[in-house]
Amino acid sequence: MNFSEHLLFPSEQAAKSMASSNTSSKKEEEKLKAEGKLFKLGQGLDEETRSKLFTEYHLHANAGDGTTIRTKVTAGDGYDETARLSVEMVLLLTTKRDSLPFEGGVLTPSVAGGRPFLDAIRSSGIAFEVLDDDYKVDFEKVKERLV
Repeated sequence: MNFSEHLLFPSEQAAKSMASSNTSSKKEEEKLKAEGKLFKLGQGLDEETRSKLFTEYHLHANAGDGTTIRTKVTAGDGYDETARLSVEMVLLLTTKRDSLPFEGGVLTPSVAGGRPFLDAIRSSGIAFEVLDDDYKVDFEKVKERLV
């Protein structure tokens, strides 16, 4: 099995800017402190700002038999979605344990939760979509939300 991951940027300039700002976490922390942008415990972005943020994953899978599929997962702000995923998994573990595919082990949430987890997060607002082979990423959505 092979895996590769790519980042897409709306322009070469945006990619170069991101590459040049890539620092160690300690340097990033110092930079944010100097700029007054490092949140303290209990602080963070307000709800209005978070409502403009989103998470979108574009996946392209090639099976060993040559079959391919392209999909997209769309969700809201990463902080809110992390909480949503955690709550959905806890609800499954406490209320529908018998319907989950595994009884134990060290598993990722998607493996541990299987179809019930997928159904739960889909019904809570995270969107999964199968894409056409010629699908292009819509960077206008990114630009709209950044303004």
